[in-house]
Amino acid sequence: MAATDGKIFRPPFRRTADIVLITDISLLILHAVMDIPPNLMFLIAIVLNVLEIVLWTFWLRNIFSVRITEESITGPGTHLQKVSFPRSELDRQKTENLRPGTKSKGYLDLWALDGKRIRLFRKAFGRGPVFLICKMLLGDIFEGSRQKDDYRP
Repeated sequence: MAATDGKIFRPPFRRTADIVLITDISLLILHAVMDIPPNLMFLIAIVLNVLEIVLWTFWLRNIFSVRITEESITGPGTHLQKVSFPRSELDRQKTENLRPGTKSKGYLDLWALDGKRIRLFRKAFGRGPVFLICKMLLGDIFEGSRQKDDYRP
């Protein structure tokens, strides 16, 4: 893998469909509660749906993307700015020790030795891609502890 090559993880487009459906249901509830003309509500729904799709496709999806190369890791920081650090400076111990607590928070931080963080948001990626990124960077969690005698179905 060359320096320009790498694996890019982006949030799936399914999240866009979720956001659009939540907005449409909220507008239907608003329409039922208030006396808003159906044509106006339909126009508002179309404008909001197009705006959400464009924002997700061209802006937010790129912000949440994580790029892993042989030399570096680049991804969103704590305030959604792009953070990059060398792959050799990944603090494995700090990243692995924080895994149980971050499940309730909804994100996982990849820590560098100098204190930089790349935040993997589970709501944006889903559980599977976050696990794949961690496995790619940290290795399999059970790899070192499993012995040939252990039975795990």
